[in-house]
Amino acid sequence: MRCPWFILLLLTPVAAIAILPAGAAAGAKIVPHEAKYDLKLESLKIEGFPLEAEGAMAIRLTRDCQKWETLQEIRFNVGIEGGEPISIHILTRMLEGLDGGRMEFTGWQSQDGGNRTNLKGMAAMNRDGYGGKASFQQPEETVWNLPSPTKLPMAAMQELMDALTSGRTDPQSIAFQVLGVSEVTTVTPGRAANLGKIEKGDAALVKGKSWTVDRAIYFEAIAQNDPFMIETLQIHENGVVSKFWHDYQTMVLSGELVAISELPTPEC
Repeated sequence: MRCPWFILLLLTPVAAIAILPAGAAAGAKIVPHEAKYDLKLESLKIEGFPLEAEGAMAIRLTRDCQKWETLQEIRFNVGIEGGEPISIHILTRMLEGLDGGRMEFTGWQSQDGGNRTNLKGMAAMNRDGYGGKASFQQPEETVWNLPSPTKLPMAAMQELMDALTSGRTDPQSIAFQVLGVSEVTTVTPGRAANLGKIEKGDAALVKGKSWTVDRAIYFEAIAQNDPFMIETLQIHENGVVSKFWHDYQTMVLSGELVAISELPTPEC
């Protein structure tokens, strides 16, 4: 059983985001942070197939005066109940310019300490703001055309949070997510976070107003296929994602926040 690279996308929620207080002149503000999530199999939709899955994910989002940097690490075990589990280890690094024009990404995935698969590439949007291209060097050389109104991940999230904080209930957001393209499909009122799960950091960061956001995830292009997964994000008023669900027809995986801390924002 070989775990494909797209599991990176399936197990990774959006970065935690913080919002300026209501009435502030500026819009949504993405804040540097560190977060840790417990991962587990939420439900299984195939009878007679007792799958087990669990793990953890850590994410560190920082920025300087030119770019965002996202480092994320996933350790995940999956297997048939009673059998020997497969251990998956994923490490990725993404750099995206503050202007949303260009990003670079690198990383690797290993299975049971070996069988490493590398990821490397870049994406750039056209100067006129309409579309762009993503170029992969690894795991294989290929180019994706990114039609308008696709945006890079951080730029797309900024657009989405600006829309939510302005009161819109039907925001449109399409983003290149390294190994797929996401489209926001539904936004509804959020729910209270499970404060008892926060083992480290400030649980107050997940109090207050929140939204539940559904995103359809596609391979390469929305117009060419059906989504392979529906991602649901629980985003709080200060922007922290306290829980997420990944539903890809046969099973649902979830991640729940267990540690969160804010990192300094540079003065530029």
